[in-house]
Amino acid sequence: MKNCKFHLIGLKTLEGKKSIYRAFLEDENVLRVKVSDDFRILEIKSKNSIVFSDLKKFLEDRFKGKYHVSRLTAESNDYLFLLSIFGLIFMASFFIARIYNFAIMQTYMGTYLIVFSLFKLIDIKGFVNSFIEYDLLAKKFSSFAISFPFLEFLLGFLYFYLEDLFVLNLVVFIVFFENTLGVLKVLRSKEKMKCACSGTFFRLNISKLTLFENILMIFMSLYMILF
Repeated sequence: MKNCKFHLIGLKTLEGKKSIYRAFLEDENVLRVKVSDDFRILEIKSKNSIVFSDLKKFLEDRFKGKYHVSRLTAESNDYLFLLSIFGLIFMASFFIARIYNFAIMQTYMGTYLIVFSLFKLIDIKGFVNSFIEYDLLAKKFSSFAISFPFLEFLLGFLYFYLEDLFVLNLVVFIVFFENTLGVLKVLRSKEKMKCACSGTFFRLNISKLTLFENILMIFMSLYMILF
């Protein structure tokens, strides 16, 4: 038996999901079909290997170009998109720092916190459900998880408003250090768990990228405290 996953493009409704199930289960080679809750991943279990070009043609012909598949998983695309967001934040920070005469590190931290707080606020309920799974404080105090995106937005705003950043950097250091402990615990256990760093905008598992994000913020806040 073979189990394959594909990135599904164009599917947006439950009715469409059902029609995809019906279409694939007509094939004797297909044993099971599963579409993720966000309609972005198509998983097929089959008796024999599935030829990608045949699958693509079948889907496009059957649904007249309404749905498409690609070899990349939704998570792979999200990683690329997330990395592009980091690049845009850096470029925006560079120009903002030049225009308003801010320090580049200060500007990056403020922009980063504001952008990612807004991602969380898009679906705050989904963020909270993910965050309390691994953040040590959020596990004990659900109110901390609910208030976190607002706290993050406030901290980001204060980077552009305050002149003395010592206390602000100390708070950011503590917040990200505490969160990193939870991330490290998940990575050491090798458990697959959704990362809440960007809310539900990107549905990525906690990974070394999550750890890198946190360590970068810890390093920058600590650097600004000491120097």
